[in-house]
Amino acid sequence: MPRLPNFLIHLSAFVRPHLLRPDIRVPHIGYVDYPALRREGFNAVVVDKDNCVTLPNVDEVYPPYQPGWDSLLTAFPPGRVLIVSNSAGTPKDPSGIAAEAVSLNLRAPVLVRETPKPGCASEILAYFQGQLGRPTTLRGRIHAQTERLIEVEQQDEKEMLKRWIDQADHGPLLEPAKEVTSSSEQLRDRAVEKETETSHEAIETTRVEGTDLTGPLRILVIGDRLFTDTLLAHRLSRLLPRQPSPSVLSIHTTLLPQPSDVRLLRWVEDKLSKGRLRAGPVDWSRYVRNPYAGVPSLTEIEAVPRVTFRDKLRDLREDVRESKLQWDPRTWTAFDLAVGVGRGLYWVETRSWRLLKGGGLWLWAKSKDLVQRARQGGSKANVDKAEDASGESAASSPPASSGKLSESKAVAA
Repeated sequence: MPRLPNFLIHLSAFVRPHLLRPDIRVPHIGYVDYPALRREGFNAVVVDKDNCVTLPNVDEVYPPYQPGWDSLLTAFPPGRVLIVSNSAGTPKDPSGIAAEAVSLNLRAPVLVRETPKPGCASEILAYFQGQLGRPTTLRGRIHAQTERLIEVEQQDEKEMLKRWIDQADHGPLLEPAKEVTSSSEQLRDRAVEKETETSHEAIETTRVEGTDLTGPLRILVIGDRLFTDTLLAHRLSRLLPRQPSPSVLSIHTTLLPQPSDVRLLRWVEDKLSKGRLRAGPVDWSRYVRNPYAGVPSLTEIEAVPRVTFRDKLRDLREDVRESKLQWDPRTWTAFDLAVGVGRGLYWVETRSWRLLKGGGLWLWAKSKDLVQRARQGGSKANVDKAEDASGESAASSPPASSGKLSESKAVAA
């Protein structure tokens, strides 16, 4: 079967929505009866990490899921439980540190590959069929190499001490050392040869410990996403040979301990699948159990309180308030640089606004004063003109009182 890009696999779900219907739907991994499924013939498990076993971006098991995870690891032998995540072990984790940490905390191997789910079905089958070699870890290699180097260093110290004692007892201390092949050099050569032989054995190994199949491969696929995990189960069933009983069983977990960032995609998944299960001849509901039945002290798991946009905004404000740029550029981060640039722009903007506002108020006051002065100067000039005009008119008219006085004098005479 040819490998298809992920966008084509997702597109097929829009054309055939029944591909998004799982076989079993449970709140979380603790509701599945793994020993019964193991007796049914299933001999391998592919499980998602985020929201199924751990919280997103956390390597430890979510405490309420611990009993279910222990039951899963007990029912299936080591090497038959494979963690396939779209975060750890993908190009998002180029150094493999996240995959190493997840494998150490969950006690199960993590599939390292280039293609995200659901396009990695062939790599999963290659692992269970023993074609990827023995699972290796960085910590194991580092530990072995460290032990060999410590052994070589201790042997060197013993050799140097023995040579110094021989020179002190039988000859001058400044005598040039003889070229003798020390036991430490021989030990180092043996360590290199042993490491080479070990690497050749690892390369030649084609079977994975704990994955030797005693029967047809039958896989449980557990995940919280229909577009990735349920479609991955469908791809695996297409790659495996046909069997009388189903070779792949899809288990969908619905309880999200922490709200997801892909709410729109989950809404689309629910609308396309219509919340239904895949129809088939087997009733898989008998493998669902209630882990809290008969235990009055235990109650259902409650999801972590929903993180609202206001909460995220408050956290962002706190991060911005606590962000500080140090003098050492090596301590700078992209967030700190963005906050620093934003603070600089805000400072420039506030100072510019204050200058513009002050300059505008000063210009307004000056223009207002000039207009008032101009008005006062114009009114004063009009008053002076009126006074001059009234003075000229008074000087040109004869006095009426002198004429009346002369007439009165003439009558008296």
